[in-house]
Amino acid sequence: MPDSLRQEVVNESFINDFKFDYKFNFDSATNASMAFIKSPEFQQQIKDVQKNAAEMAKHFNSAEWKKQQAEIRKNVDEMREKMNSKEFKANQEMVMKIAMDMRKQFNSPEWKKQQAEIQKSALEMSKKFNSEEWKKQQAEIRKNVDEMREKMNSPEFKKHIEEIKELQNSPEYKELKKNFDKGIDSIKKKKGIKSDSDWI
Repeated sequence: MPDSLRQEVVNESFINDFKFDYKFNFDSATNASMAFIKSPEFQQQIKDVQKNAAEMAKHFNSAEWKKQQAEIRKNVDEMREKMNSKEFKANQEMVMKIAMDMRKQFNSPEWKKQQAEIQKSALEMSKKFNSEEWKKQQAEIRKNVDEMREKMNSPEFKKHIEEIKELQNSPEYKELKKNFDKGIDSIKKKKGIKSDSDWI
């Protein structure tokens, strides 16, 4: 309500007899209400309500809305038909049976015994992995691995590998390997064993 109308309602709806005895004036209240109803603010509110109602009616009567509602009803009908079908009911019964079987299994003494054994094994493994002996063993393994890595990355080891490669590429080594392979093939032939070349 506008401030001017609110003040009018206050001034004309209550009559002060200077004895703090207020009496309600129904005619003044009615006049003030009618004035508010005729006010531009209230008339604009009515227009806005009517506009919104018209837009909603237009929307609900549109082809898009009706198509959407028809699809929803179709989907609901198909879902209802599916849920009432023999296949769906049989599937539900199977699911319920599996659930009951699983509940029965989980409550069986065999299952509980198996779970108890698993928990016991897990506790024993946890105890072992936290033991001083296990930690000492793992520390030794890590130490050996670190030492091996350090050795293989050392200049001495890399030089040794290069020397072996050079040896394998030398004429003396190749000749010796050729004679060695011939000797092996000769022994295999005598024993009736196929040589490596026969498999290729």
